[in-house]
Amino acid sequence: GTGGGKNKYRKRSRATPPGKCHSCNIRETPEWRRGPDGARTLCNACGLHYAKLVRKRDKADGGTGTMMRIDMEMLRASARAAESEKAARAAGGVSNAGGAREVLEAGVEAATWTRWASTQARSRSSRCL
Repeated sequence: GTGGGKNKYRKRSRATPPGKCHSCNIRETPEWRRGPDGARTLCNACGLHYAKLVRKRDKADGGTGTMMRIDMEMLRASARAAESEKAARAAGGVSNAGGAREVLEAGVEAATWTRWASTQARSRSSRCL
């Protein structure tokens, strides 16, 4: 039965936290995550960002086996770029980091369509008179 024998389910060890995130040096996080330096080396935010970089790299690699290593410096640079892009979006501007070109092109297309629609509306209203 259940009396004092070995439990067949091993509990996930709750070892002492690693001290600080290897990327951003924060000391408290809801969850420690795996990074380029191994298990429980990144805070929750940095770990999620690292996992996203790994997924992007693997998708871009396309199974050729020539994967570049994502090191801590690359992770920090990518996190800084993402943060500056997020701040620029919040301020209503466009950042040069990441998808700035796509945002700009989408804005140009929207402005072009708006001008076209307004000329169409004017020409329709002049025909009705």
